[in-house]
Amino acid sequence: MEIDTEAVIRRLAIVLRDSHDAITVQDLHGKITAWNRGAEKMYGFTEVEALEMNVAQITPPDKKIIS
Repeated sequence: MEIDTEAVIRRLAIVLRDSHDAITVQDLHGKITAWNRGAEKMYGFTEVEALEMNVAQITPPDKKIIS
């Protein structure tokens, strides 16, 4: 059985985008590189806004591990 890799990627992208859970991706410097609809609802920032931010900007002070 051959796997249609592109179809799998499209399906997973839709699942991530439409998840009610907040899903974010950051690079090693904390720059946000991916932001889904669940994150928009949880944090109140659109994807366009979040992609200009660093994760430190949305992390409450009492939850930060590194200061």
